Amino acid sequence: GRGNMGRYTLEICAKRQGDMSEIKALSFLLDNGFEVFRNESSTGPVDIISLDTVNNKVMLIDVKTLSPAKATGIFPTLKKTKMQQNLDVQFLFYDKNTDTFTWEKDAVNE
Repeated sequence: GRGNMGRYTLEICAKRQGDMSEIKALSFLLDNGFEVFRNESSTGPVDIISLDTVNNKVMLIDVKTLSPAKATGIFPTLKKTKMQQNLDVQFLFYDKNTDTFTWEKDAVNE
């Protein structure tokens, strides 16, 4: 019934928001001089692989969208999967309210 359709629509909206945040992250990374490679599947421990050609560094990134309710300058405590921990995946937070990005290491709650 309608309850299932509403749930389906919410799941699509959440996935769509994640897709849009990843696209914005690609642009953010390109603007900051990185080469970027996107995970084309909707699953996996990494959304983006970035290459810093100046410093010859590769970074594995998982983009996290802060919802308007959560985007208050306080970053959520998210647990990385064991695989993400082993791969040293970095979270890149996207704040929808301010249209800005914050690296995990810079998102320190005081």
